[in-house]
Amino acid sequence: MEWFKEVRTAKIPLNGYIIKEKALGIAERLKLQGLSASNGWIDRFEKRNNLYIKSICGESGSVDIEIVQLWKENTLPNLLKDCIPRDIFNADETGLFFNLLPDKTLTVKGENCQEGKFPKMRLTVLLCTNADGSEKLTPLVIGRAKKPRCFKNVKSLSTDYTWNKKARMTQSVFEDFLRKLDKKMRLQKLKIILFIDNCTPHLDLKLKNMRVEFVPTNCTSQLQPLDLGIIRSFKAHYRKQLVRKLLLFLGSGDLQDASEAKTNVLEALNVISAAWDSVDKKCVTNSFNKAGVRIQKII
Repeated sequence: MEWFKEVRTAKIPLNGYIIKEKALGIAERLKLQGLSASNGWIDRFEKRNNLYIKSICGESGSVDIEIVQLWKENTLPNLLKDCIPRDIFNADETGLFFNLLPDKTLTVKGENCQEGKFPKMRLTVLLCTNADGSEKLTPLVIGRAKKPRCFKNVKSLSTDYTWNKKARMTQSVFEDFLRKLDKKMRLQKLKIILFIDNCTPHLDLKLKNMRVEFVPTNCTSQLQPLDLGIIRSFKAHYRKQLVRKLLLFLGSGDLQDASEAKTNVLEALNVISAAWDSVDKKCVTNSFNKAGVRIQKII
């Protein structure tokens, strides 16, 4: 609790997950056995110390269920009748505020909860995987700078990287992604089907070893595997790495430095790569199953 007060004095947001990681770190240093820091333990800690969650000052409803059912029962089985899970892919991009701390914090009752501005530096991350999780492609990251200063003297990156002024997906970037993927499949002598949503940058190209199919409009939250748990798992692993880094700063003794701790683009790429590797096959197959791609029936 003394640590909690000290960190909040520096106006650093803290949530239950950060408290849990800190508690486990203390237990490990003290060689205490049996502490799981469960949700119940966190709830009791909050009640015992009079802590409350506060917000820091600062599509699914439109889904047509009939279209979803028609897609799963009729359209999808026809599209996949000659496919095996290894050859069924889904790709989608997601925005990533790679320095963002929690937007809610535990606080002592009565404490003012104005933290100042949040670091909202944004990357776009394109993720792509096949239905059985055997081939998760290297993430494609889109940033704002052609060559960030942190890339100096770096010979290779842990992800693919490109850039534009808005750090967003464009038709030219997506076309380049499709052609590279098609070439990769051609070298492997594979023919695949790639499901994508029909947002403006996504193109329907005629390729030799890849067939592009669009998920029905306004139904991606129900029909696109990446939106049914894969991206959420990826971001959870990314956030976990950020929390661990923050705890290292908070343990350094200089809370002013900790409150300004930032992850540069190079570090973010490394964490993105590690977070994507941490998404397990079970998560991938479950998400494809939810989208109507019945792995067990196709095998």
